[in-house]
Amino acid sequence: SNNWAVSGKKTASGYPILCNDPHLNLTLPSTWFEVQLHCPEFNVYGVSLPGIPGVIIGFNNDISWGVTNVGHDVADYYRINWAEANKESYFLDGKIKPADIVIEKIKVKDQETVLDTVKYTVWGPVVFESSDQQDLALRWLGHTSSTPNELSTFNQLAKAKNYDDYYKALQHYTCPAQNMVFASREGDIAMRVQGRFPIKKKEQGRFVQDGDQTANAWSGYIPYEQIPAIKNPTRAFVSSANQHSTAPDYPYYYNGEFEQFRGRILNRILGKMDKISPDDMKALQNSSFSIKAEEALPLLLDLINTDDLDETDQLFYEQLKEWDFKYKAESVAPILFEKWFKLFYAATWDEVFQNKKAEGLDMLGPEEWRTIALLKEQPDHKYFDLIATNKKETAKWLANMTFKEMSNEIQIMDNENEKLEWYQYRDAAIKHLLRIPDFSRTDLKVDGCGDALNAVRGNGGSGSLNGYGPSWRMIVAFKKDGIDAHGIYPGGQSGDPSSFYYDNMIDDWAAGNYYKLNFLQSADELDQDALFIQNLEPTK
Repeated sequence: SNNWAVSGKKTASGYPILCNDPHLNLTLPSTWFEVQLHCPEFNVYGVSLPGIPGVIIGFNNDISWGVTNVGHDVADYYRINWAEANKESYFLDGKIKPADIVIEKIKVKDQETVLDTVKYTVWGPVVFESSDQQDLALRWLGHTSSTPNELSTFNQLAKAKNYDDYYKALQHYTCPAQNMVFASREGDIAMRVQGRFPIKKKEQGRFVQDGDQTANAWSGYIPYEQIPAIKNPTRAFVSSANQHSTAPDYPYYYNGEFEQFRGRILNRILGKMDKISPDDMKALQNSSFSIKAEEALPLLLDLINTDDLDETDQLFYEQLKEWDFKYKAESVAPILFEKWFKLFYAATWDEVFQNKKAEGLDMLGPEEWRTIALLKEQPDHKYFDLIATNKKETAKWLANMTFKEMSNEIQIMDNENEKLEWYQYRDAAIKHLLRIPDFSRTDLKVDGCGDALNAVRGNGGSGSLNGYGPSWRMIVAFKKDGIDAHGIYPGGQSGDPSSFYYDNMIDDWAAGNYYKLNFLQSADELDQDALFIQNLEPTK
């Protein structure tokens, strides 16, 4: 997900602009629905989730806010050392402690109730139990009851008028942690990494820990005042794109899953922009430029021995050389690069993947940014050597070998009449929750990739997953005399597949278009063409 806010110092109007596009699995019916809530206490516009009483991402007359996922790891696994064969008590600090046995009753329509026995330890529930492997309990922040009320945060944001109100509202929010971006008519912009974060020892949580010692527990939580936050920075913008929240000198250790590319290109572009308009922000949200391709492709191309290329190889080489690193829907170059980089990555880390396959391990591979760094700084590193041969391969050798492999695969695709256009190769789709084909939208002609700001990802040909990407694009520009707001999401307001409003916004979303958000100040402003009006009155 992306969000950012730019100060009036960088905008054409002199007032802040806030942008947010949370990236989620895309479904039909849609994840979000648009809503304006107007009552004597507040007037707020934005999107909400079915069943949630309030606006999660939105704005009122005085402030706007948005969210992205923080990515900090707040869930650790602990190995349980059972004290007896029936696994109903376990060792803790040299003593035997009984587990709390809870029988969950899961009611199934027209069938017998399913009974599920769950064993709870001091760490949390035992989520993995096996006869021949280690049993694991899960310590997760979501299992910990907390005094704050997350819904209260959004209720208070709906009424907020300034930065102080925003700061107070966020204190009620703990989980899941979000980068809360803020902008106000008064001119303030801010970002806060909002949530509750455990204090961990260095490297704690990266691997399974022994659950028989309370010394392996978290050491409390990071104090609220020391959670990363920023207000009105001198660079005149704040931003997040699921990247690391802090610089390396932050005093608390944390681990997690963080994005390595989008945040860097976002900061680069925002840092250079001036006299920013809402249209500039629309273009930025829809940017298909990949900094991963910008950094990796020139390094790979420099290693190619062009004398060994046949006519078709040379054509692909020239296409990649001329590519602008933008993942446009009808472009061929993104396919060439993605196939080549994946083949090169797999060949580089063959040691890891061979062990993973041989041992049946479920493990992460090295980061892509690390692969690029090795390619740039240590092209003779031992990991570029293929373990299946007696030779000593280098990055140059792997680059040429995998380029030829990529070329052959592309030619096979072409011979089988597969269209070489990025959007078709990626197979972006928005599927019905029940995977009903006739209620789904497939083969969407949309720019972007997971490493671009327009982070649209597809099924990769598997056909089993939904597409993934911007689930709601919102731009809120404050003005002297009001608000200029625009938004769109890939779906519609209706959950009825027979309704025009089930998926009427998808094509505009794919094309990068927006709708003006009509933020009404009274019921008198309702358009005569409104579909229907529903009046709610409190019960006496």
